[in-house]
Amino acid sequence: MNRKPYTKDAQLISKIMIRNIAGQASFQMMILLLFLFAGPQIFPDRTWKEKSVHHFTLVFNVFVWMQLFNEINSRKVNDEQNVFQGFFTNWIYHTILIITIGFQILMVQVFGPFAETDPITGSEWGICIGFGALSLVVGALLRLIPVDPDWGRVGPSKDAFAKDLPEWVERQNLRNAAASKDDAKETTGLIDRSVPSS
Repeated sequence: MNRKPYTKDAQLISKIMIRNIAGQASFQMMILLLFLFAGPQIFPDRTWKEKSVHHFTLVFNVFVWMQLFNEINSRKVNDEQNVFQGFFTNWIYHTILIITIGFQILMVQVFGPFAETDPITGSEWGICIGFGALSLVVGALLRLIPVDPDWGRVGPSKDAFAKDLPEWVERQNLRNAAASKDDAKETTGLIDRSVPSS
């Protein structure tokens, strides 16, 4: 409530949002390409073939985990540094997060034929979740890049008071003067009525 409102013609996406979207999209694209083209190097103890269903399952899994961790980043959209502030105060958010994680586990481990996935090992889960958690680190680094948080918001111009204040004072003085005349007339009328005629 302490923030200034936005003008009616302000951009829908703020500079802070543009910075965060571009940064996270670049990071996620880099990780996905890394998993896609260097998967065998990331998982040295693999028993699966490159570009197999198992390989693409790992790409899919790391993608979802990056989204999940970026949801935590997205809880704060006005450049607040601590994205975990108030984290445990919203049960609806926790419910959505838990359901999403549950569905991801089912999609990978159980719904193989339906989802075209292959169950993965515990170490592969750990690597995917670890790379996904890097979204939090990237979010923290992105918040160090300065952008104008007031871009598009309503606020007085630098010379607004120099220009508008004298006009406002003059209007107030005219109103006060008119009110004083009315008061003086009313007081005079009361005095005239209270003094008996001789």
